[in-house]
Amino acid sequence: MHKRHSSAVSRRGAYKAILTGQDPNNDLALLHTDMDNLSIAAFRFWPRIGEQVASYGFPYSGVLSSSGNFTLGHVTSLIGVKDDTRFLQISAPISLVTAEAPFLTCPAA
Repeated sequence: MHKRHSSAVSRRGAYKAILTGQDPNNDLALLHTDMDNLSIAAFRFWPRIGEQVASYGFPYSGVLSSSGNFTLGHVTSLIGVKDDTRFLQISAPISLVTAEAPFLTCPAA
């Protein structure tokens, strides 16, 4: 795999990032940086029906807010259109232009 250089930005500044892995089918990328590891993200393989989700994106760039838009919703189905298990359904109002915006589950504390 060809490694591409990019940058990652945090509250502590900008860092050089290297693309070390990717999954184009699921629109995922793994970046490596020299940032300090202050915490570790916890991942779960499957969301749960009814679980709250959050999405942040930039719909209609140049027309709406340049600072992005945040929305909340819930997981309504673990299977997408035509029983496609690569997708799920959520109630968060996401426009077609930001349908690829990332979203995160928000498990109850």
